[in-house]
Amino acid sequence: SYYYKALGVIYWRMKEGQKALKQFTYAIRVSPKDVGSYVNRAEVYVSAGYYKKARKDLSYVLENAGQEEAALVRKSRAILTMIPN
Repeated sequence: SYYYKALGVIYWRMKEGQKALKQFTYAIRVSPKDVGSYVNRAEVYVSAGYYKKARKDLSYVLENAGQEEAALVRKSRAILTMIPN
């Protein structure tokens, strides 16, 4: 999942949102408990206007993140504030 996530980040920085989404989704399939991939995918979803999908990913993070992932929880909450109601 590390390499899929890394590719997703690279594509996202290259402004290739659809390719980034694919890579983050692959990372989630390989390692479904890695909350970092959900946060990354949610960020892309928000930028593309897929707010419902972003909320779903961010909810997963907030429900399943461990204490060692506090930074990802903070980022998830911050992204949620950017999503229109």
